[in-house]
Amino acid sequence: MMAMNAKTKRKLQTDFLTKSGPNARLLKDAMDCLPHVFFNMKDAQGRIMAINPANCELCNIRSELDVIGKTSIELFPRVLAESYRAADQIVLNTGIPLLDTLEDHPADRSTTEHVSNRFPVRNAEGVVIGTCCIYYRRPERKGPTNWQRNMQTVTAYVDAHYAEKLDTPSLAKLVHASTTSFHRQFAQILGITPNEYLTTVRLNAARRLLEETDRLVADIAADVGFHDQSHFTKAFKKARGITPGAYRRQHRRS
Repeated sequence: MMAMNAKTKRKLQTDFLTKSGPNARLLKDAMDCLPHVFFNMKDAQGRIMAINPANCELCNIRSELDVIGKTSIELFPRVLAESYRAADQIVLNTGIPLLDTLEDHPADRSTTEHVSNRFPVRNAEGVVIGTCCIYYRRPERKGPTNWQRNMQTVTAYVDAHYAEKLDTPSLAKLVHASTTSFHRQFAQILGITPNEYLTTVRLNAARRLLEETDRLVADIAADVGFHDQSHFTKAFKKARGITPGAYRRQHRRS
């Protein structure tokens, strides 16, 4: 699939909102004004059709236009993306709202509990053509544990320093923990291992460079923290199913 330019993305969104009826546009406009409520709409293929500024900030997305037409699997670690896709699929299959669901894997990868409500989006004939998700942070009844705070410290550090030489022992030292305890707690709290998280962050950074620049693949691999191009290509193909070069050809921005 070729990358879409801004004009194509806006048309894709407009066509979807038009099919969904006037209330869909009204809902989107209302959600754009709310600072503490997170909102998105997706089509039946799971592609994002709308997302409000609060959700962009939560998910570390620069702007709505950057993600129109993309799926969760293109934006989040697999454990998060599959969780969102499974919930969306229930609504698509049943046509029944999925209400007051506690999210196991918040998009900001924090330990704050989020409660989601998913609704079917229908066209004029009543056919389900997508989903609408509205979620919010549930007020904490107690503070996070020390381990939960430690994981927030580590993920924030990785997000900022992914291009540097990082490994599980060095990350464990950030929170003064043994490598074994740190690895176990990280996997328990976030659902993936520290190395899997680091690789995901690096691959997401690489995808942006492949889409937006003409830099050599070898240079991109080095810039995002991989030892060599071969290691990068193997990790990229495992995660995306295609090589970095093929990804660039499919997703080059106009």
